[in-house]
Amino acid sequence: MYKPWQSLFSRQCRVIRIGDDHILPIFKNATASMDPGHRTRERLIDHDISKLDKVIVFLREPEARFKSGVNTVAEELNIPTNQLFDKIVRESFSDWHYVPQFIWLCHLYRYYKNDVEFRGMERVIEYTKLFSDNHYRQDPVMVVEKFVHVDKLLIERYMNKTVNIKDVIKDLYDELPKD
Repeated sequence: MYKPWQSLFSRQCRVIRIGDDHILPIFKNATASMDPGHRTRERLIDHDISKLDKVIVFLREPEARFKSGVNTVAEELNIPTNQLFDKIVRESFSDWHYVPQFIWLCHLYRYYKNDVEFRGMERVIEYTKLFSDNHYRQDPVMVVEKFVHVDKLLIERYMNKTVNIKDVIKDLYDELPKD
């Protein structure tokens, strides 16, 4: 696995409950819309997640998510977007806002071994009518293919399917960048 991403795994893994469903809230995938005000939904954290039978995962088009995530982090850090992008490319910075959605699944897999149901972003409306406006900057950002490749495969192979998370991890882990 790409070395800068490994440090992210020290963070708590969270799943939110909406109605009878449990959802992995991936940054830049309507998390703010599904959990307005942050932490307004019931959360299961780390080992509590292991008791679930199914977790829903919303997948976003990888290139758009990468660009949006880089812009969000740059604005939050109050630095120019191109400066942050240079840090990312030099492998001296990583953040959950733009790492592959697959990395979120790897993090979930540390605590959860059952089924995941992959859905497209168009289905978020089933859980909320609220869509937060993206007030973050929207500077042009070049897409780094090695950062979106695994998510393209994830969508191609698993969108609109329910599968055991172990099978997904086993199938795609070797697609992660190593350097």
